[in-house]
Amino acid sequence: EIQLPVENSGVLSVLNTHLSAFAQSSNTMEIQVEQVMDLMARRLTQEYHHIILGGDFNLLPSSFSYNILDEKGKSYYNPNGTELAPLLKAFESIPSLENMNGEDHARWFTYSPNHVSGALPNRTIDYLFYTESLTLVEQKVHTEGTLMISDHLPVIGVFTLP
Repeated sequence: EIQLPVENSGVLSVLNTHLSAFAQSSNTMEIQVEQVMDLMARRLTQEYHHIILGGDFNLLPSSFSYNILDEKGKSYYNPNGTELAPLLKAFESIPSLENMNGEDHARWFTYSPNHVSGALPNRTIDYLFYTESLTLVEQKVHTEGTLMISDHLPVIGVFTLP
């Protein structure tokens, strides 16, 4: 976390996280999401506080996202629903749930499975969450040239502060 003072508007907290990737058959993901929610709630108790939280959450956003995966891909996620739901409900996100469940959902994929040689991105597991006090100006998943460096694609958000 880094805290940046914003003239006449409090503090902007920018946080980065990486949740567990291999927590099947346990409640690890629920615990980790709860801890992230608690951390953000503590930051929000400060007056005029703005937050951007980004990272690899290793969680799908919805049953729609789960259902489009092959059987190997599905084996990494909860078939009964996403543990990410509390964050998606409480905060704005990039990509938004509407983007990820919409007609152009593939535009928002952030991860290419490394169990398939030369695979293109086929799911979203990386996000930016932010408070409503920030105004989103631009958002995208950067796709050009990124798979050469990582199996995760950068999620980019441009905001204005109050």
